[in-house]
Amino acid sequence: MQLYNETFFNRRNWILEKLDELDLTLEETLCILYIDYYNEFNRVCDIHAIAIKLKKTDIEIDEIFDKLIQKNYIKVEFKDRRMIYNLEGLFHIKEDATPIDKIQFQTLFNIFEQEFKRTLSQKETELISEWMTRYDNKLILHALRNASAYEKMNFSYIEKILVSKQD
Repeated sequence: MQLYNETFFNRRNWILEKLDELDLTLEETLCILYIDYYNEFNRVCDIHAIAIKLKKTDIEIDEIFDKLIQKNYIKVEFKDRRMIYNLEGLFHIKEDATPIDKIQFQTLFNIFEQEFKRTLSQKETELISEWMTRYDNKLILHALRNASAYEKMNFSYIEKILVSKQD
């Protein structure tokens, strides 16, 4: 087991101690601390609640989360129809961080399959492929996150989010 997963390890103290070594803005740091707080108490990380606390909009917080994903500090996982923000990447500072813009097709399909808890149909994979030609991968993941958060897991709802964000 990794040291940062031990019960005696204080992750927030470590983050604050290593702050000068981490490539984080003030807002990113606060978001990381809130994510760690929610994770410690096994609570769903509520972007809206963080936005209120930081006096930001939900979209601004979502953009901060996207930057943290690009830096490989957080990873979005779906377990039991819940979105989890995994902070393990923060404890493995890497030089070769790959932006989410470079997500491979297979990875995006895997994320959808994990969230839907089933294999995607050919029609669904074609729809995702079409979205990837029209929309940024970050926007597609944002739409999937919103659909999951509102428990409206269907492709037409996700597409409505994409169309509304495009305008």
